[in-house]
Amino acid sequence: MMQFSDEINLIKEVHGKDSLNQYKAAFVKTTVWCDLTSVTGSETSNAGQNGHNAEARAVVHAEDYSGQKIVEYLGSDPILSAGLYDVYRTYRSGDCFELYLTQREGLKENVTD
Repeated sequence: MMQFSDEINLIKEVHGKDSLNQYKAAFVKTTVWCDLTSVTGSETSNAGQNGHNAEARAVVHAEDYSGQKIVEYLGSDPILSAGLYDVYRTYRSGDCFELYLTQREGLKENVTD
């Protein structure tokens, strides 16, 4: 049964120009409720074959997800440590999206409020 009791930040990278007319990336955070779950053994195997280390699955309401590729988790859960994660795969399931997460490498310091 879905409880949507975990909170994550979905982060979207947007590009624009700064005051000097130079291209610059910015990050937009949206806080949403989700269910964090472990990934299955077959998902771990499939992810590994594609060069990913499957960390967890976050199930979010479809209306909350708009293609964000970065997830920030600030909580403390046995399933997932606090930190930044990349969404390496999504799956639409009814009125929800399943986001499959892998630990984010590099550019950690650039994703700020």
